Amino acid sequence: LLKHWSSSLVDAADARIQWSQYLGTYQLGVIPQLKAQSDRVDYAHYLLTGELFMDCEDQNPVGNATMFSLPKDYVHYKKSDENFLTTLSIKMLQYKTSLMRSIEDLHFHRMENARKLVQDRRIVIEVDVKKFDLDNVDIFPEIRMIEP
Repeated sequence: LLKHWSSSLVDAADARIQWSQYLGTYQLGVIPQLKAQSDRVDYAHYLLTGELFMDCEDQNPVGNATMFSLPKDYVHYKKSDENFLTTLSIKMLQYKTSLMRSIEDLHFHRMENARKLVQDRRIVIEVDVKKFDLDNVDIFPEIRMIEP
């Protein structure tokens, strides 16, 4: 996977096509439950394009080849229901000016809490830098043991 990703390029048009193949009708069920038209449009736009928090039409969407470029052996790896909006409960949001602003604020708050926990040493993060390549396969059992 790492070797494949290091040489992969995915343009915005290809990413949209690949993103849309995983859209299920059950994901659309949230849209009519949203009160504001702008929220319904933003949510539908994300589901259809995969673009999130894009305030201006002239912004170029950015992407990551790890989301869309997989070797042939991994074609069934992507789960059909994976998307950013499924990581939270819409019902638990503290709604502010818009759905997307509320989601952005929630995730910013969560990151700030995580940063504070690290600073207070209530969460300890250990980093062990290792090189991934086919010549260094002896680290694979170690990685498998920590179940990342």
